[in-house]
Amino acid sequence: MTPLRDELVSNVRRSVPLAQTWPTCCWVRAAARQKEIAVRSALGAGRFRIMRQLLTESVLLAVVAGAIGTLLAAAGAEWLSQMESLQRVARN
Repeated sequence: MTPLRDELVSNVRRSVPLAQTWPTCCWVRAAARQKEIAVRSALGAGRFRIMRQLLTESVLLAVVAGAIGTLLAAAGAEWLSQMESLQRVARN
């Protein structure tokens, strides 16, 4: 037998490492980018140029992610409609 407390919080304990991993990855990435930005600044890039680069990278990443998400959603919708038609055939 397991204690009631362990039954109630077992799912929470499993999700905590994942919740801690994402901010850690973001922090490590930001630290690496800080070094890159320092080098670019030392080589003569101005603040506006660095901000423009970071914004361009972010927009490009968002557009690519949005396109991939749209394609996956369309493929998933097609797959679901095929599954629905197969169920209709199976019922008849």
